Amino acid sequence: MHALLNQYLKCIGKVDSARCPACSAEEETIEHFLLRCPSYKYERWALARQARKQWKHMSMETLLGTPKMAIHVANYIDATNCFKHAEKA
Repeated sequence: MHALLNQYLKCIGKVDSARCPACSAEEETIEHFLLRCPSYKYERWALARQARKQWKHMSMETLLGTPKMAIHVANYIDATNCFKHAEKA
């Protein structure tokens, strides 16, 4: 799976570092972005709330494998503004 996060962008030579620009973690992976980045703690709260409503734990499987979570994941991504810079490219 690929996303315009620094781990992937480094692999394809688009950036020099895989570090997370939001928190400076060693690698900005999909899992880091969705589940761990402290910079998106507030935005993640709403996502976790939706997972709990469906009696699910926050995990990659829940977020990416539960169809009912798709809109909530999209809302989370939008709320972080993480990919706004990609629209201008």
